[in-house]
Amino acid sequence: MITTYFTLDKRKAYKASKSVPMLCDVKYIQSGKKMHFRFSTGLRCNPKNFAKQTILGREPNSEPKNASLKRMKEAIELIFQNGMNLGKLPSPSDFKEIIKSEMSNVGTARGTLEYLDDYVLSLRAKKKSRSFISSIQNLKALLIKLQLDGISIRFDAIDLNFETKFRTALDGFATNTVSAYIKKLKIFLNWAMRNNLHTNLIYKQFEMKQEAREIIALTELEIDRINKLSIPTHRHIPQGGTRLIRDWLIISTQTGVRFSDFGKVSMAELIPVENGYNIKLISQKTKTKIVVPVSKLLYAKLKEYDFAIPKPPSNQKYNAGLTRIASLANLTKKISSHTGRKTFCTIQYLKGTPVPNIMKMSGHKTEKEFFKYVGVSLTENAALVRNANADFVIEHEAKLVVNR
Repeated sequence: MITTYFTLDKRKAYKASKSVPMLCDVKYIQSGKKMHFRFSTGLRCNPKNFAKQTILGREPNSEPKNASLKRMKEAIELIFQNGMNLGKLPSPSDFKEIIKSEMSNVGTARGTLEYLDDYVLSLRAKKKSRSFISSIQNLKALLIKLQLDGISIRFDAIDLNFETKFRTALDGFATNTVSAYIKKLKIFLNWAMRNNLHTNLIYKQFEMKQEAREIIALTELEIDRINKLSIPTHRHIPQGGTRLIRDWLIISTQTGVRFSDFGKVSMAELIPVENGYNIKLISQKTKTKIVVPVSKLLYAKLKEYDFAIPKPPSNQKYNAGLTRIASLANLTKKISSHTGRKTFCTIQYLKGTPVPNIMKMSGHKTEKEFFKYVGVSLTENAALVRNANADFVIEHEAKLVVNR
């Protein structure tokens, strides 16, 4: 019979406001003699958050910590049972070393999840976007699930076999969603490597497959149709709910800014320049400076609000409003908060504006990312080439040429 129980380091437990080391006590009988030894689990816990051998839910990372304690206890009992079956139990000192070896596979030392928390803190310190931080929190939730399923998430255990299990845990998700999780995992592991937390480079082989997505962009005729919609103001909402959302859609097609930068546009001043105005802002996501020339349509739209347009509602409400607007305008396209940005990039590209110039306005850092926002059909692409090169310009003959 073996007894395993966990306790807190009594020498430090008086500091009730701080986390203290957790210890593991093991007692068993060998050849009629009572054996007892103790060792550190590598975990820490606030004394207020530990009761009845369980780390309470209010303790940070309580689930993975409890999972580690459970697996540690199971490992101890397995070592004991194997020794009994062989008729030879290890000495307390050997028993302790075997457990420590098992612990290295369980991940009881300060582990991946705690370093992930450190990474989140660094993101907040750098004022990264809430959406990016939220995606990292989603990654953490997935890693916790893997750990609870008995899969090691230690840095040295993240290999190609881990990648398979990681993808299996995301079974049922779209290919691009799975790739987004893989991307966030690789970003975190890059950060951990830069901070000398591991030297495992296998994760760099993880593949990020992408399914081609339809790029939904509006034409100038569709923009005009949406702009001419008769939408009354809502008596309970200043400037009107759906109407305000419609106007922000128009503004986004003229500026190409992300939804996260709409608030900056609402506060931006028009900068007088030769032959017009510019709007200048710093992107919240990339921290890059953006200068966009003010189009006639954008100027007219801002003027309607006396150059002080109210901020839009939440992203969720904004997308819901766009669905209503698409219905009112009899559009078959499913528009979203990304549509305005994609429309801006597509229209400028079709007009022949050089890609580097568009990227300076849209804030894209690479052409690969930029072209994910350009919805140009093969026919439109052929027309672009023809317009740029007179060798492809051929006058039509009077007689219609019929294919054989």
